[in-house]
Amino acid sequence: MTTSDPRAVPFLVAYACAHLDELRTLLEETDDAAARLTRLVAALRADPRPPEAELSALVGDLHAAMQAAGDPWGMRPPQQRGSVGAAGVESVAVVYRCPLGVCAGRDADEVDRLPVRCAVTGRDLVRERLG
Repeated sequence: MTTSDPRAVPFLVAYACAHLDELRTLLEETDDAAARLTRLVAALRADPRPPEAELSALVGDLHAAMQAAGDPWGMRPPQQRGSVGAAGVESVAVVYRCPLGVCAGRDADEVDRLPVRCAVTGRDLVRERLG
């Protein structure tokens, strides 16, 4: 999957949500790059939710900004970064789903405190057992 693959968008949004502080630090040097992250966060907070094509474009913009800021991986799907299995959730028994259904949420091994909250909306993620 690539950043332009619509199937990757939920995983990429989940990556961005889980790493907002790191992304802000990476992108703070350039106003335009920081604005790309701000636009993605604003779109995720919007009601109604933006269309998938708009989210895909925002993720693509953030990908380019991250690479320009020195992160060679950019917004590659997490499984291509080596942090998640190819299906996204193969080795976990519990996942935390996005309450809005926008991102792929978090695997249990990515959670360091409870309750698990969305970094964008502040809402609790929905705990779900797999299998």
